[in-house]
Amino acid sequence: MLGGVDNLATILDENKAGKRMKKKERESESNLLKRIRNKRAEVIPQCNFCRRMAGSSESFSKCGQCKEVFYCGRECQKKDWPSHRSNCNPK
Repeated sequence: MLGGVDNLATILDENKAGKRMKKKERESESNLLKRIRNKRAEVIPQCNFCRRMAGSSESFSKCGQCKEVFYCGRECQKKDWPSHRSNCNPK
């Protein structure tokens, strides 16, 4: 939830329906929509094998081929390869 707004419908409902928005109001709404999109785009890496979540100071590596799944280390990546192989589509 960002700034008390949980979805775009709430933004639209709270907007002054039918009235022209002032430039500052349009800019404010545009900035809010950008913040919501950015927040949704954030990904917290989770190891595809052991399901451990990355901490704030950790960096997980992605699959070298598909670049879609994360691994906490080489061992997890090796152990997961037999099951991940069928879903791995190189980019």
